[in-house]
Amino acid sequence: MIAKCHWSTRAWACVRIADRLGRSPSTISRELRRNTLPHDRGVHDSDLAHARARQRARRPRQGRLLEDEQLRAEVQAKLELDWSPEQIAAYLRRV
Repeated sequence: MIAKCHWSTRAWACVRIADRLGRSPSTISRELRRNTLPHDRGVHDSDLAHARARQRARRPRQGRLLEDEQLRAEVQAKLELDWSPEQIAAYLRRV
């Protein structure tokens, strides 16, 4: 977990963090760059970064199951029959 990372030691920290997480150093660097803003004074805060990432990931519209009552009922019926989400998706593509 990346709690705090100062910009001055970022290059070395990224390599070490990437090694521990089994990721590429460029992935870690990109994540730090994306979620650390100038007014953060060069310190990466993991809680704040997580909140920023969640905000960016918000969808502008609701999903189909919330909008389509018939589709929701059909999916619910298949779930009650212990179908997996993959099985339901395949079934709905054929229908």
